[in-house]
Amino acid sequence: MKIRNGFVSNSSSSSFIVGFEKIPMTQAELKDMMFPPSGYMKFNELDNLSIDVIVARVWSDLYILKPVKSCAIDEELSNGDFVYHIQTDYTEVDAIDKKYEKVYGVLKPWHEHEDWAKEHREASDRAWADYHEKVKAEVKKFKKDNWKKLGLAGKIIFCFNYSDNKGEELLEHEDIFANLPHIQISHH
Repeated sequence: MKIRNGFVSNSSSSSFIVGFEKIPMTQAELKDMMFPPSGYMKFNELDNLSIDVIVARVWSDLYILKPVKSCAIDEELSNGDFVYHIQTDYTEVDAIDKKYEKVYGVLKPWHEHEDWAKEHREASDRAWADYHEKVKAEVKKFKKDNWKKLGLAGKIIFCFNYSDNKGEELLEHEDIFANLPHIQISHH
């Protein structure tokens, strides 16, 4: 059994890939985009965070950030819950370890044997390279199949990150970008 001493966090964070028709020039313009009078608004409980405070925070973040390029979008989509279903295949690594365990036994770990360590690392590198290729393919397929449907095609894209451990629970969990084309990527 493992016992953790010290601080244990149960925090979460999310990235939001958000598409804007144009970059808002004022905070009021951003508010109209995020919370138009006729638009959808879902807030269970605003607590102490009013819509104006939410817009002020996003406004501040918007002007610290720059529009993101496709490679940055791909990187963001490659993290978090978007690709959790893709598994790294360690079959080759496991076979190498079994082979060397027969030769050396299990008293000394693989990294203490030069030949075993070399084969183990090379197989691990191949497994990770294969995993990253699968992730790239999944991201490419997702964008091809969904980018236009989500309303993100042709938009100016920004990426925001909010975490519930910094008092940003509503920013992360209350769908503040509901009236703009967006994707939320959970990093729980």
